[in-house]
Amino acid sequence: MVDQVIFALAPFTREPSPKSH
Repeated sequence: MVDQVIFALAPFTREPSPKSH
């Protein structure tokens, strides 16, 4: 359950603005 949430938010947690990169 938690794994799915972290995995889904992984890209957002690592980079607050992936588009800016």
